Amino acid sequence: MLAPFGRTAGLESCSELRHALLAHPNPVVSVRARVLAAIGEPLTWMLLLGGLFFALDRAWRAPDARRVVVDAAVVRALELDHARRVGKPPTAREREQAIERWIDEEVRVREAERLGLARGDVIVRRRLVQKVDIVLDETTRLDPHAPPRVVPVERVTVEHVFLSRARPSVDSDAQAVLAALRQGREPGSLGDPFPHGGRLAERTETELGAVLGGAARELWRQRDGEWHGPLAGAAGVHVARVVTRAIRDEPAPGVPDQDAARRAAIARLRAGYVVEVRR
Repeated sequence: MLAPFGRTAGLESCSELRHALLAHPNPVVSVRARVLAAIGEPLTWMLLLGGLFFALDRAWRAPDARRVVVDAAVVRALELDHARRVGKPPTAREREQAIERWIDEEVRVREAERLGLARGDVIVRRRLVQKVDIVLDETTRLDPHAPPRVVPVERVTVEHVFLSRARPSVDSDAQAVLAALRQGREPGSLGDPFPHGGRLAERTETELGAVLGGAARELWRQRDGEWHGPLAGAAGVHVARVVTRAIRDEPAPGVPDQDAARRAAIARLRAGYVVEVRR
């Protein structure tokens, strides 16, 4: 009964093995011949090699995942933390106790990561975000020694008296106010209430225009220190004067600050992810 299998074991091609399976229905011969036929298939070797590589990869990574290394940097950090809390360097015994506590913490942290305990925890999530922000700030910190890019900016301080268009004779009233101011009357005792007050300090032409409307453009061209009016604004007329005018260097618009640098770094991180919003 085994003689035919002896001849089958000596065959050199898969086709011959298949013929042997058909020629010998004996169960022992059939099973062994099928094994030999499978060994001759390329797919079988691909599966075997894939399994071998997977096992080697797991064996290579496993020791590192289970190894806790307490190097000089860890010890130094523990010493500094002890000195910060206690006010003096640790003794040898205190150093060893700190190392043992750190090892216990590290083991528990790794177990928490392995079990996925951090997922879904809002407090852990926020703390991780804070730590990443610290890293981003360190890597994107602007050079404090770099000279800032500045541009000259002209600013004025203005005093004015506002007269509402609800007055039936607003233009003649404005002329009377102008005469009173040129004679030395205090502006606070004249006119109607104005939402932004009677003194507008350190405004650019654009900022002044946002408050006084068209009156700002006309006032900007007048002689400083003198009362001018009536100047037509958005809600009424103004009698106004420029008290001070100065040109100084200010940071140029668009110069990035640290917050802008962090936002740019976060945008670069997001670009490396595929984001799906499922509602």
